Amino acid sequence: MPRRLAALLVFVIGLAPFTAAAAELTTNAEGLFTQPWFKASTGDLRQDLKQAQAEGKILAVLWEQKGCGYCRMMHSVNFQVEEHVAYYKDKFHVVQMNLWGEHDVIDMDGSKMAQADMASKYRVTGTPMTLFFKPDGEVAFLLPGYADPPIFKDVFVYVETRGYETATIREWFKQRNSGG
Repeated sequence: MPRRLAALLVFVIGLAPFTAAAAELTTNAEGLFTQPWFKASTGDLRQDLKQAQAEGKILAVLWEQKGCGYCRMMHSVNFQVEEHVAYYKDKFHVVQMNLWGEHDVIDMDGSKMAQADMASKYRVTGTPMTLFFKPDGEVAFLLPGYADPPIFKDVFVYVETRGYETATIREWFKQRNSGG
């Protein structure tokens, strides 16, 4: 068996626990895949942050775009792991933004701009990308791209436990996996 085929089989078999239940995906008016537990953005990140804080949660902005294959994978794989989703819903106030969106939104500094311009401001160049905010409105962490379910959840744990205050994500993962 050629190496590439063997590697693909290992990858697909490794995903089996996460893809057991094929999910029917829904899209919003902009054609982005969505989840029923996502929160509707107020259009003002300062207000979204206040809502998150009122709920005792952390604001996470999930940047996506129509037709994004990795966004589809995130919704059909990552967001189907029930215990992970329960954690996200419990600890995070997740709003969705469109990388190419033309709707005006208000940033943490009060400036008004199109979603696409805000994406550029935060250096969102691909999707999916998850932007986490600290309670003061500063960026806590930016997760670029798709990550498989265990790593994806661990990034949320890193943010929720404020691991970014004492270690880089790499150091944090190393400490976590070494037991120290």
